[in-house]
Amino acid sequence: MGFPRTQLVAALGLLCALPALAGSPPSADPAERNALRNYSRNVAALVIQDQHYPTEALKRGVEGRVLIVALIGTDGQVHGARLRQSSGHVVLDDAALEKVLTARGLPDPPEMLRGREFTMEVPIIFRIE
Repeated sequence: MGFPRTQLVAALGLLCALPALAGSPPSADPAERNALRNYSRNVAALVIQDQHYPTEALKRGVEGRVLIVALIGTDGQVHGARLRQSSGHVVLDDAALEKVLTARGLPDPPEMLRGREFTMEVPIIFRIE
Protein backbone atom coordinates (compact mmCIF):
# COMPACT_ATOMS: atom_id res chain seq x y z
CA MET A 1 0.00 0.00 0.00
CA GLY A 2 1.50 3.35 -1.05
CA PHE A 3 1.19 6.74 0.50
CA PRO A 4 -1.03 9.33 -1.16
CA ARG A 5 0.92 11.88 -3.11
CA THR A 6 0.61 15.39 -1.72
CA GLN A 7 1.42 18.69 -3.29
CA LEU A 8 1.90 22.23 -2.10
CA VAL A 9 1.70 24.89 -4.74
CA ALA A 10 2.52 28.54 -4.13
CA ALA A 11 2.13 31.46 -6.42
CA LEU A 12 2.94 34.99 -5.42
CA GLY A 13 1.73 38.35 -6.50
CA LEU A 14 2.98 41.73 -5.48
CA LEU A 15 0.14 43.65 -3.88
CA CYS A 16 1.79 47.00 -3.64
CA ALA A 17 5.33 48.17 -3.34
CA LEU A 18 4.64 51.61 -1.93
CA PRO A 19 1.47 53.19 -0.59
CA ALA A 20 1.55 55.63 -3.52
CA LEU A 21 1.38 52.68 -5.90
CA ALA A 22 -1.55 50.91 -4.26
CA GLY A 23 -4.13 49.85 -6.81
CA SER A 24 -1.88 50.46 -9.79
CA PRO A 25 0.90 48.43 -11.38
CA PRO A 26 4.30 49.14 -9.80
CA SER A 27 5.74 50.07 -13.18
CA ALA A 28 4.86 50.31 -16.82
CA ASP A 29 8.46 49.41 -17.66
CA PRO A 30 8.52 45.83 -19.07
CA ALA A 31 11.95 45.18 -17.54
CA GLU A 32 10.69 46.13 -14.07
CA ARG A 33 7.53 44.03 -14.49
CA ASN A 34 9.72 41.10 -15.53
CA ALA A 35 11.96 41.62 -12.49
CA LEU A 36 8.89 41.57 -10.21
CA ARG A 37 7.57 38.42 -11.87
CA ASN A 38 10.95 36.65 -11.49
CA TYR A 39 11.23 37.76 -7.87
CA SER A 40 7.74 36.41 -7.14
CA ARG A 41 8.58 33.06 -8.73
CA ASN A 42 11.81 32.77 -6.75
CA VAL A 43 10.04 33.58 -3.48
CA ALA A 44 7.30 31.04 -4.30
CA ALA A 45 9.88 28.33 -4.92
CA LEU A 46 11.53 29.07 -1.59
CA VAL A 47 8.25 29.11 0.36
CA ILE A 48 7.27 25.61 -0.79
CA GLN A 49 10.72 24.04 -1.11
CA ASP A 50 10.34 21.90 2.04
CA GLN A 51 6.89 20.55 1.31
CA HIS A 52 5.04 19.30 4.37
CA TYR A 53 1.39 18.40 4.24
CA PRO A 54 -0.16 18.62 7.72
CA THR A 55 -0.62 15.08 9.05
CA GLU A 56 -4.08 15.82 10.45
CA ALA A 57 -5.22 17.23 7.11
CA LEU A 58 -3.81 14.25 5.24
CA LYS A 59 -5.60 11.77 7.55
CA ARG A 60 -8.90 13.60 7.01
CA GLY A 61 -8.35 14.07 3.27
CA VAL A 62 -8.54 17.86 3.61
CA GLU A 63 -7.50 20.05 0.69
CA GLY A 64 -7.76 23.77 0.10
CA ARG A 65 -6.36 27.13 -0.91
CA VAL A 66 -5.09 29.63 1.65
CA LEU A 67 -4.29 33.25 0.87
CA ILE A 68 -1.62 34.84 3.06
CA VAL A 69 -0.38 38.43 2.97
CA ALA A 70 3.31 38.62 3.84
CA LEU A 71 5.04 41.76 5.04
CA ILE A 72 8.53 42.00 3.55
CA GLY A 73 10.77 44.29 5.58
CA THR A 74 13.39 46.74 4.40
CA ASP A 75 15.95 43.93 4.68
CA GLY A 76 14.02 41.85 2.12
CA GLN A 77 12.90 39.18 4.60
CA VAL A 78 9.49 38.21 6.00
CA HIS A 79 8.61 40.33 9.04
CA GLY A 80 5.00 39.30 9.44
CA ALA A 81 2.09 37.56 7.81
CA ARG A 82 -1.65 37.40 8.16
CA LEU A 83 -4.46 35.30 6.80
CA ARG A 84 -6.36 37.07 4.04
CA GLN A 85 -8.58 34.18 2.92
CA SER A 86 -9.16 30.91 4.76
CA SER A 87 -9.27 27.50 3.15
CA GLY A 88 -12.11 26.67 5.52
CA HIS A 89 -9.78 24.36 7.45
CA VAL A 90 -7.83 25.75 10.40
CA VAL A 91 -5.14 23.08 10.04
CA LEU A 92 -4.34 24.22 6.47
CA ASP A 93 -4.59 27.91 7.35
CA ASP A 94 -2.15 27.47 10.24
CA ALA A 95 0.28 25.41 8.13
CA ALA A 96 0.29 28.01 5.32
CA LEU A 97 0.80 30.88 7.75
CA GLU A 98 3.66 29.04 9.44
CA LYS A 99 5.24 28.24 6.06
CA VAL A 100 5.33 31.92 5.10
CA LEU A 101 6.42 33.16 8.54
CA THR A 102 9.37 30.76 8.68
CA ALA A 103 10.61 31.39 5.13
CA ARG A 104 14.26 32.36 5.37
CA GLY A 105 16.86 33.41 2.85
CA LEU A 106 14.52 35.16 0.45
CA PRO A 107 16.15 36.41 -2.73
CA ASP A 108 17.01 40.09 -2.98
CA PRO A 109 14.00 42.11 -4.12
CA PRO A 110 14.17 43.94 -7.44
CA GLU A 111 16.00 47.27 -7.36
CA MET A 112 12.74 49.28 -7.24
CA LEU A 113 11.80 47.62 -3.91
CA ARG A 114 15.17 47.44 -2.17
CA GLY A 115 15.24 49.21 1.17
CA ARG A 116 11.44 49.49 1.21
CA GLU A 117 8.77 47.65 3.14
CA PHE A 118 6.10 46.02 0.96
CA THR A 119 3.47 43.29 1.04
CA MET A 120 3.08 40.20 -1.10
CA GLU A 121 0.05 38.03 -1.58
CA VAL A 122 0.95 34.35 -1.17
CA PRO A 123 -1.68 31.80 -2.25
CA ILE A 124 -0.79 28.29 -1.08
CA ILE A 125 -2.73 25.32 -2.42
CA PHE A 126 -2.84 22.03 -0.51
CA ARG A 127 -3.73 19.13 -2.78
CA ILE A 128 -3.76 15.35 -2.31
CA GLU A 129 -3.25 13.49 -5.58
